[in-house]
Amino acid sequence: MSATWSAVPLFTGGHARQVLMVVDSTLKAHAFPDKGEEGEEAAAVLAGKAASIYFYLVDKQASVITGYALSASSGVLQAQEVWTVAFPEGEQIVSLAPQDSDQVPALALARLLS
Repeated sequence: MSATWSAVPLFTGGHARQVLMVVDSTLKAHAFPDKGEEGEEAAAVLAGKAASIYFYLVDKQASVITGYALSASSGVLQAQEVWTVAFPEGEQIVSLAPQDSDQVPALALARLLS
């Protein structure tokens, strides 16, 4: 599995801040910026919202879509599989259509439910 990314808008102290969430090949999530005071704030906000962050990954070659929930434990943000859709043999995922950013919130691969 390759790394994927998602820009997740999170609110801190009454103002919006863009935090980039990167999920690595071991399904650990990392917050960016990751250095200095901004990095500490980004990591804390992402950890605080972890229980309400969901995303999915698409494996076009295997024709599988897998949904994940993010959880925080001992300072580690880890994605856990919560659902999978595997298309029958002979069917394939031909292309993906991104959400139109002017019609829905720009959550890319992630969805906040709070």
